[in-house]
Amino acid sequence: GIFAAKLGLTQLEFFHRRGFLNTAFKERRFLYLFRKDTLAQAISLEIAAQTRNWKASADHRPADTSPEYSRKRIELKREGIEKKYRQFEAYFERHDLRPLAVCFEELVREPAGILQAVGEFLGHPLEFGPEVENVRFTPDPIKAEWRLRFLDGN
Repeated sequence: GIFAAKLGLTQLEFFHRRGFLNTAFKERRFLYLFRKDTLAQAISLEIAAQTRNWKASADHRPADTSPEYSRKRIELKREGIEKKYRQFEAYFERHDLRPLAVCFEELVREPAGILQAVGEFLGHPLEFGPEVENVRFTPDPIKAEWRLRFLDGN
């Protein structure tokens, strides 16, 4: 009897308005995944949107899809991300829900510990292999360059 789904705010509100969440699930627990570094998230989203490469593990980009830096597009994406976080937090507050907040940066730094906390929160210990503890992200030079350009005001 365990069901899990990844929902956007619009989907969550849709199911809530129709009473589906209360009817279908006697007990509900929510995980709220967020990033503290919304600039990094906006840059990643902009690059993914341009290259159509949505997987961090994909280490190549098609040659004809070199992303073009745009401060304005990054700013707009960042504003949208921060707005969505505020909307999620307001939703949880409005409905007196206490999700487990999972910070992306902490998940990357300490995957095994965070997964253990998630399992405890859900009431079901999670099992994972040693490969989880050895997950490392390779820095992306384009993301690093765009971050510096953005912080320099360009």
